[in-house]
Parts: sequence; structure tokens; C-alpha cells
Amino acid sequence: MNEHLETVRALHARDVEQGLGETLLPDALARKYPNAPREWRWQSVFPNRGGLAVRSPLDA
Repeated sequence: MNEHLETVRALHARDVEQGLGETLLPDALARKYPNAPREWRWQSVFPNRGGLAVRSPLDA
């Protein structure tokens, strides 16, 4: 499991470098944590619900 998470984390880092890998957060969280949409730890809590260019989970 740890190996898989490290692989996906590296993939996420590359996506962010390319302008991808963001998720939508509820308004209050987005204001409180402006960098959170690009942070790894928020990706599974608030998966992308559309509107942002992101990699499909099937591409991982």
C-alpha cells in the first residue's frame, strides 16, 4: 500500500507541475487554506467534482 501511495503521490506532483492535480474545496476551506486544492492530502478528502483539468483516476 505504501508503495502505491508513493507512486500516486509522485504522479500528483507531476500533475501539479503541469497545472493539473487540483481539487475543488468548500468555500470556507478554500479561503482558509488557499494552497490546499493543490496539496496531496486533500485529494482523497475532496476528489475533483468537475470543472478542473485533472487526470482521471483510471490513468493512475
